[in-house]
Formats: sequence, structure tokens, C-alpha cells
Amino acid sequence: GFVDVPKWKWTLQREFYKRVHSTTKNFVLPSSPVGFSSWYESNVLVDFICPSEELIGNNWWICNPKHLDLKRGCTVYYSGPPFDSALETSLREALPTCTIHIFDPSLPSTSNITDTKIQYYPWGFAETNGRIVNSKNTTFDVKTMKRTRKELGHRQVDLLLLHCNGCEWNIDYSNINQVVVVMSNLKNMHWFDTMNEKNYVLFHKEQVEFGGRAFYQSLSYMKLRNSFF
Repeated sequence: GFVDVPKWKWTLQREFYKRVHSTTKNFVLPSSPVGFSSWYESNVLVDFICPSEELIGNNWWICNPKHLDLKRGCTVYYSGPPFDSALETSLREALPTCTIHIFDPSLPSTSNITDTKIQYYPWGFAETNGRIVNSKNTTFDVKTMKRTRKELGHRQVDLLLLHCNGCEWNIDYSNINQVVVVMSNLKNMHWFDTMNEKNYVLFHKEQVEFGGRAFYQSLSYMKLRNSFF
């Protein structure tokens, strides 16, 4: 649904995917966080070419936003650093008809943003529903992705933008068409194989520097039909 290419190009995409996954990967955990960057470079490989990817904000590469925006009832979830005016403008320009749902447990449920296409919710994502305490000893509400979609009446999510410092490893990505996740650690190396098993292809990756060194890994995934594999 996000990529419209001739049959011969689709065949080339399949061949490229198979070549990438014939490469032997090293699932030995680096001895220190200093080695995470090189591990990502060697083992987390782009296996699909999006013909029309676009950068939204500073870190969010999405595939074919123009096609995504044409979808009736387009739904975007965002959970990450504070949703500022620059990101709002960037998303609005790329996806003017989509509704953006922002999940931030540090904010009240209401916001001074009057745009009806932007909705705020005072919780974050986690593996279970309830309340958790973060490293700053602050307690906040969390819900699973499944519970969130059910409460909001969303059978599927078209785009998920996620930078949550750890929750990404335990989220249920079922019924999410595109996932852009920014990771800052390496908690579960086999998470990447799980994404492959769920029919996600990686069409973009890059290292985001912080403090003069590669600190974050920005990874953009898209879910394809079974017939591709």
C-alpha cells in the first residue's frame, strides 16, 4: 500500500531482500556500550529500498508520505521527546490530512494546541498496563499498544514514531504499517529477527550523533504482505 512499482522492480526488491538475509550475522553482545554502534552497522541491514522516502523532523524517515496522506482515516502515533512546534510543522506539511496522536505521560490530557488533527494522551507505552517509576523517581501511567488501540478504536496504525528509551523492545507491533524507532541501547538483539518474522522490512537506518559520537540508532520499518517473502 505504500509502494507502487512495476512488477520487475518488485522482483528486484525480493532478490535484494534475499541477498541481505543470506548474510551471516553476529549476535554476540558487545562487551560495552561503546561497541553498540559498530554492531548496528554490521548486523542491522537495510533490506528494502523505498523509492520515495522523506525525512520528517530530525530523525524520522518515512516511506511515501504522499501516498500515506491519501488514505482515509490516516492515523499516526507519536511517543518520544516533547512534541515541539518544529516537529508539528514538519508532520503537518508532510501529512496534512492525518490525525496525529501524541502519547506523553508528563503532560495533562489537554493541550493548548487547537488543531483537531492533533490529540494528546497522558500515558506512555509499556509491556503491561499500570504505573511505573522512571529513573528520576517520577511515577506515570503506561498502557500496552493493544490496549491503546482498543480504547481509541484504531484497528490499525499507519505510522508509529517511537523514541521511548527502552519501551520499544516490548511493544506489540501488530497492525502497524510503518514503524520508525530511535534506539539508544541494545537490550534484545533477537528483536530484529522478530521484526523480520512479522513481515517488516528495514528501508532506512542511520546513526544519530550526540555529544560527538553515535548515540542513537534511527531505524525505519515497513510492513509488507506475505506474498513479498
